[in-house]
Amino acid sequence: MVESASDRKDGKVVAIVAAAGVGHRLGASLPKAFVTVGDHTLLEHALLRIDASHVVDEIIIMAAFDMCATAQEQAQGLNLATPVRVFPGGELRSDSIYEGLKYIMRDDPEETIGIVLVHDAARCFAPAELFSTVTERVRTIMSQNVAAGVVPALPVVDTIKMVDSSGNVLGTPDRTRLRRVQTPQGFDAKLLWTLHQEARKEGLSTTDDAALLEKFQFGVATVPGDEKALKITTPTDLRLAQFIMEEDAEG
Repeated sequence: MVESASDRKDGKVVAIVAAAGVGHRLGASLPKAFVTVGDHTLLEHALLRIDASHVVDEIIIMAAFDMCATAQEQAQGLNLATPVRVFPGGELRSDSIYEGLKYIMRDDPEETIGIVLVHDAARCFAPAELFSTVTERVRTIMSQNVAAGVVPALPVVDTIKMVDSSGNVLGTPDRTRLRRVQTPQGFDAKLLWTLHQEARKEGLSTTDDAALLEKFQFGVATVPGDEKALKITTPTDLRLAQFIMEEDAEG
C-alpha cells in the first residue's frame, strides 16, 4: 500500500508543464506548444499565467529534445519571477511526466517538494486563479492526512453516447454525473512519483495523472474548472484562443 505523508503539506510547489506534443490535428509544422497566439507561443502564455499565480516555486518544462533550447530561451525572455528548468520529454505524455517527476524528486533528497501541479501547455489560457484554487485544495486534503489528487472539472453540456466498435449505441450515461477534466491537476508529489514508478513496473498507461490515482484506488477531488482552460487541439481551438487572449487583454 502506498501512503501519503502529511508532513509534506507545506512543502514546495512545482509545476510540470507538458510541452512535447507534436500537435498533428493542429496542422502546425512545429510542436504545438510553440505555435503562436498573438505575441506569444502557447508555452509562453502558460508560463505567464503560472508565474502570475504566485503559488508555484519552480516550473519544469518537458519539451521535445530538439526544442529544449527554444523553450529555455522563451522562458528567459519572459523575465519570470519563478525559476524555470527545461528537460527533454518522452514519446508519450505519460513518459514526459514520469521523466519530469524523476528529475525533480531525485534532486530533492530532503523531500522539500510537497505538491506537484501537472499542466498541459496546450491549456495555456488556464487562469492564474485556477492554479491557486487547485493548490489550496491539495493542501487541504493533505492536511487531513489523506492522499491528494485534485482536478479542475466542468459539467458536460452535450448528451454522451456509449458505442461499440462498429459505432452502434450501447447506452446513454447520466450527464449530470459526467465532467470534463482540465489541467492544472494537483497531487501529493511523493505519491504521484511512487505511482508513476509502480505503473511502469506493471506496464500501465493512463491518459492523465488523475486516472493513475484511480487505478491504484486513491481518491481524486474536483474543483470548478474554467472555460478558458480549453485544450488547444484544432485550428478552431486556435481561433477560440485568440478570442480568449483578446478578452484577457481587455479585462
